[in-house]
Amino acid sequence: YLNCFHLNSFFKTIQLFPNGKQVYFFAKNKSTQVTYPDGLKVYKFANGQVEKVYLDNSRKIIFPNGEEKHLKDYEIDAILTQ
Repeated sequence: YLNCFHLNSFFKTIQLFPNGKQVYFFAKNKSTQVTYPDGLKVYKFANGQVEKVYLDNSRKIIFPNGEEKHLKDYEIDAILTQ
C-alpha cells in the first residue's frame, strides 16, 4: 500500500497488485477507482453508483437504483459525481 497526502488535504491510498491491477481509495469523497491491466477503469462511489470507463472512452453508469446509462464518445478527464 502507498498512502499519499496532498497539500489540498486530499488523501488517497494506492494498492498495486502483481498482475498490474491498481486500486485507489480517495478518502475525501469515499470513492474507489480500480484500473485493470487491459485499461478498464471502474469507479465506485459512496452513494452506490458505479461507473465503468472503457478504452474507447465510452462509459457505463450504474445508478444506485439499478438504472443504467451508456455513453459513447464521452470525453471528460474528471470523475463525475452526483
